[in-house]
Amino acid sequence: MKAVIDIRISDEKQKGNTSLKTQEQIGRAYCEREDWDVVDIREQEAVSASQTNVQRVADLLEYCKENKGKFDVYVVFKLDRFARSMEQHHWLRSELLKMGIVLRSATETINESPSGKLVEGVLAAVAEYDNSVRRERVKIAMQRRVEEGLWPFPSPLGYYRESIPNVKLTVSQIDKECSWAVVEVFNLYSTGAFTYRDVAQRMASKKVADRKGRIIKFSEQLVQKMLVNPFYIKIVVDSGDKWHKGQHEALIPMSLFEKCKQVMKVRSNNASKKHLFNHPDFPLRRFVSCFKCNRPLTSCWSRGQYGKRHAYYYCKTKTCEKYSKMIKRDDIHTGFYEYLSSIKPTDLLVTAFNKVFVKRYEQREREVRGTYLRIMDEVQEFEKERRWVIEKGKKGILSDDLVKEELDNLERKLTLTKNTLTETHEEHLDIKALLAEAEAFLRTFEKVWYASSLEAKQKYQRLIFPQGVVYNYPGFSNVEMSLYFKVIGQLAATEPTMVTPAGFEPAISWMKTRYPRPLDDGAL
Repeated sequence: MKAVIDIRISDEKQKGNTSLKTQEQIGRAYCEREDWDVVDIREQEAVSASQTNVQRVADLLEYCKENKGKFDVYVVFKLDRFARSMEQHHWLRSELLKMGIVLRSATETINESPSGKLVEGVLAAVAEYDNSVRRERVKIAMQRRVEEGLWPFPSPLGYYRESIPNVKLTVSQIDKECSWAVVEVFNLYSTGAFTYRDVAQRMASKKVADRKGRIIKFSEQLVQKMLVNPFYIKIVVDSGDKWHKGQHEALIPMSLFEKCKQVMKVRSNNASKKHLFNHPDFPLRRFVSCFKCNRPLTSCWSRGQYGKRHAYYYCKTKTCEKYSKMIKRDDIHTGFYEYLSSIKPTDLLVTAFNKVFVKRYEQREREVRGTYLRIMDEVQEFEKERRWVIEKGKKGILSDDLVKEELDNLERKLTLTKNTLTETHEEHLDIKALLAEAEAFLRTFEKVWYASSLEAKQKYQRLIFPQGVVYNYPGFSNVEMSLYFKVIGQLAATEPTMVTPAGFEPAISWMKTRYPRPLDDGAL
């Protein structure tokens, strides 16, 4: 008879030792005693024998099918190297028998006799039990690691785990080569102007690589997975969905993480599909409305008499008097540019706003210090409550289950509160530099809009006019500006030396006089 010997290790750590060599020697000795010719050695390194390892089972059956008739006996070192589930063991053995191949163990006595089959069944059951116990022990060990703030699984993008001799599990470290990309993903999505796909495409174009030089393949799924992963705020979650404070360093502040969650909540499956109306040639499409029907204008390219293409905006409401009235794209864009220029705040207004804002910010800094002290008091209260629960548990007043539940809730509250405390303590802004940037934008935002990309244009438009603007054929009007711009006027108005501002919110009446609505149809 002819035999094939299967030798295998199931752990990377066994590579390089004598395990495979020993298995082969014992297998050959067994075949020699049985007077079988060894025709092949199937060597498999670091292939798990888990009962869910579909690929390993498929490879075994494929090998036997390809070599059907070339050997009669399949020899394994031990039955637990063949399968660790009774169900899988008996199914695989029956599949081999269908191909005329019998299973034998080089270290265990099994055969086709009743006693041999009994021993084989018992050994298969023991192998399954041993595998289950090992798996359970691994789960418990991993759970304890998570409770300690360590992450025994592969580190997410932006982190890596360094191998240290004699240390089984090290703390995840920030990968400085690609951690900036994680921060940018959160910052982009938190604006609310980008979808998962938008963020993924932007990051993919940057060709981000990790510390080993591997290019990160950004996708919608990866971006979504990153945005909901609390690991980035120094939180590890166990199998019971309980939060534990991690030992690693946070990449994302809690406020940014929560802001992204709010953006996700606002978005719905019924949100408008951007690709239906977002076009780089028409940034004002669905932003500018017709003054007659108050419906947004759409746009199109039209081919003229000599084949030349022209761009237009127009009203698509069939019941509107201005239905299909074509307005040249350049006329609308030039008009909007001039409209933005006309509503810019004056130098006097900006100066007054800066002065008042600095005063308010200094007041806010004092409030933040008060908030820090209040959060410290909350932390102390939680600590006091935890000590009380532990004491009552020791005295038997509270049951063990209730004590565990309360401690888990308190630990989660403590973790979140401490993270908020750290974030509040570390928060510091260079307010003068930020005001200088804001002032530069306010003085030139019509030029910034004109020179920006489609996405940036749309963001600026909505930043200034959340409800859009109205086109009056020609000219623009607007009755509601962004709260941010209203605040500028309101704060500046509180400055004693400030004269009532003209040309900016809240002086809406002045704006209306610059671009009045027509009195009658004849004016059009």
